[in-house]
Amino acid sequence: MRSGRRRKLKLPKPPEAERRLPIARIAAGLAVLVALGGVVLELGSRLFADEGPAEELVAEVAAPVEVPMLRLRGLDPVRARVEIDGELVFSGTLQGGADLSWPAGRLAAVELDDLTRAEVHYDGERIEPLGSLSTPRRLEFVDDL
Repeated sequence: MRSGRRRKLKLPKPPEAERRLPIARIAAGLAVLVALGGVVLELGSRLFADEGPAEELVAEVAAPVEVPMLRLRGLDPVRARVEIDGELVFSGTLQGGADLSWPAGRLAAVELDDLTRAEVHYDGERIEPLGSLSTPRRLEFVDDL
C-alpha cells in the first residue's frame, strides 16, 4: 500500500528569458496601439480641421403671397352675380343666411340687385359703397400688387 504521504512534483523552473517573453509581447502590443491611436488622431484632425469661417448658406424665401378673399353674406334673398378674373363663379339668387367666399384673384366683380339684402367683404373688410344701396350695383375690386 501506499503511504499517506504525498509527494510534490517538482516542475523545472522556466528560464528567465521565457518569463520575460509575455511581458515583452504585451509591451510591444501596447506600443503599436498607441502609435495607431496617434495616427488616427492626426488624420482626424486634418480631415476635420477648421479651414476658416464656414460659408453660411441662406436661401431667400419669398414671403407667402396672401390672396385677398371676396365674401358674400346673404341677409335676404337677392339676385347676385360674381366674376373673378373674367370667369363666372356665381350667378343666381343668394339666399338669406348664405355665406360664400372665393379667392379674389386680380379682378373681382360683384353685381347685386339690392345692397341692403347682402353684405360684401373684400380682404376681410366690409364694403359699403356710397349712394343708394337699394338700386342695382356692380362693385369691382382690383388687386394691383
